[in-house]
Amino acid sequence: VEDDKLTVAIDRFFDSDSGLGNLEDVDLGLDIEPADGKETTLATQNDADDAPVVRFVNKMLMDAIRLGSSDLHFEPYEKIFRVRLRTDGILHEVARPPIHLANRIAARLKVMASLDISERRKPQDGS
Repeated sequence: VEDDKLTVAIDRFFDSDSGLGNLEDVDLGLDIEPADGKETTLATQNDADDAPVVRFVNKMLMDAIRLGSSDLHFEPYEKIFRVRLRTDGILHEVARPPIHLANRIAARLKVMASLDISERRKPQDGS
């Protein structure tokens, strides 16, 4: 395979924007953030049911299945948030959602795994 064709195929296959859609442009109700950085359980539950976040998480899970990935990493850092898939033993970055969605995405994953969405300090096992 020619190098330029391989590069184009890899870029198309692992397009980092494909999972994002227009999440940055969608009003997610983030006008007011608590001063102490803590969210209530009710607010977190509403976050988990947020339609754009649900679509994003579902797309990431379906992409991981479609690509035969063994791991799906949601990695929130101080200033960035990235999603990586492990396919054939190699981690590939597939998306960089806005950092302000980290708590909403985590809440959605906890709801899907039947975990306690208010627990943030202790590790939990999903169902």
